[in-house]
Amino acid sequence: MAVAKISLVFRRVRAYIAVKGEKTAMSSMLKQIGPVLLALSAASSAAAEDWSLDVFLGTTEHGMLSWGGSDRAAEGDTVSGFAVQRLNPDTRLEFGVELSHSENRWSGIPGEEQDATSLMATGTYTFRDGEALDGYAGVGLGVVRVGFDDGAGSESDDTLGGQVVLGARYKIPASKYQAFVEYRYTDTFNDASLPSGNDVEYSRQDVVLGIRLGF
Repeated sequence: MAVAKISLVFRRVRAYIAVKGEKTAMSSMLKQIGPVLLALSAASSAAAEDWSLDVFLGTTEHGMLSWGGSDRAAEGDTVSGFAVQRLNPDTRLEFGVELSHSENRWSGIPGEEQDATSLMATGTYTFRDGEALDGYAGVGLGVVRVGFDDGAGSESDDTLGGQVVLGARYKIPASKYQAFVEYRYTDTFNDASLPSGNDVEYSRQDVVLGIRLGF
């Protein structure tokens, strides 16, 4: 049943991309990740209970970022997202895919906002596997779409980026759920180049709370 659900989700996403005709780096990466996860799920149908769905929400902090060659103070706002992962119990390693979105404002410049949507292939290692509490660390690699809106119009650019995660999970008794808290650092390898000609630096630190469902 878990395999069927995962297959259905990725087929619908790929169908949406095909209808929209998007040719961005993000849509291209999603098309590549989808078949990989489908093949993995088909090969591991006997261990479907090792799959998990994470949903999270938190606050983000940006600090000083370069915009158009000058440094600006960026005010943190919110970050949210979800991830689908599969655990290998023998190695305590998890591999999966994550989609997240963050928003922030430029300090002292009313009406100007920056946002980012990240699509990452992720890997996580559980270094503490306790009866009630787990500790883990992870990394991600993928595409970050950095957007800018000044109130009169919006523009965006796709660039490669990565993330580092450190977290803890609490196993809720007599359920398939776990609650977790994470610290995250996300950075792009290159500045985003907007159509207006401005280069925008992007990095952020997050603290998020979430719920994990095993299936």
